[in-house]
Amino acid sequence: MDRGPLLEEDYDVLVVEVYARFPLNEFSELADELRRRCKLVGVLHLSYRRDIDPLLRIKWDGFVFFDERYYNELLKGYDLSNLGKLSEIPYPCAIVKNISAERPEFAENLPLFFTYGRQPYLEYIDYIQALRKLLGDVDFKYFVIRSDQQLPIKESWIIQVVDRPSLIKIYRYLMGADIHLLPKGDTRGVVVSSTVAQCLHSGTPTIVPDTRYFETIPVDERGIGPVVKYRIGDADDLLEKIRLLVSDEKVREEVAEKARQYALENSEIVVAKKFLEFVNSL
Repeated sequence: MDRGPLLEEDYDVLVVEVYARFPLNEFSELADELRRRCKLVGVLHLSYRRDIDPLLRIKWDGFVFFDERYYNELLKGYDLSNLGKLSEIPYPCAIVKNISAERPEFAENLPLFFTYGRQPYLEYIDYIQALRKLLGDVDFKYFVIRSDQQLPIKESWIIQVVDRPSLIKIYRYLMGADIHLLPKGDTRGVVVSSTVAQCLHSGTPTIVPDTRYFETIPVDERGIGPVVKYRIGDADDLLEKIRLLVSDEKVREEVAEKARQYALENSEIVVAKKFLEFVNSL
């Protein structure tokens, strides 16, 4: 950790996102000195209770968690006196406006599925299996952008690109696609999906597995809401959800509207205002 900027810069509040790779032990050596200069606010972005103890040894003015799971599963039962004032503030959703859609030429007049990110190959398997089953009924293209390397699979309907596009470019591709397929494995930890927070405001229907990454996003008995959820590991359930979105424009419009509304309710502006209110209350 470079201590220079922390100790030399002039600021009123220091907000620290406490995540798995953050050097808490090293930071703890500076915490008391920092609190003499400014308000010290932590944001809980850990996943497991086993990692909580070091942050409880630091004296904070206030501490923020994204939703009640973080309190109930990670903090509850501990002596939280060092955390100062607590507040629940949601993970922010990106709001990107005035973006025009970009649709690749290879998908002209064909349904286009889109995925971006660097998820492990195994997390794509449900989508690959479901789309293979769809092949006999519908011609389509699956556009995959990965930041490191291509998936170890060669199919004529899968178009792969290795790139790290900007958020603006991602939004152009999202808005040019018909359906966004978001791979994400399961975990027992408390987690949120930064990817879904980035993409919801695009309005492009996003299909996700029913893992902990998305469990706070509400859906109805059909699995329909701001996202469309399928049972992880069940390619048949996934195929059913894909067919529904491909064939039913009203459902696509319903998902798009709920996605945009969810993003606006949890937008970066809304979250920033809540942070300011919280900091001013300390």
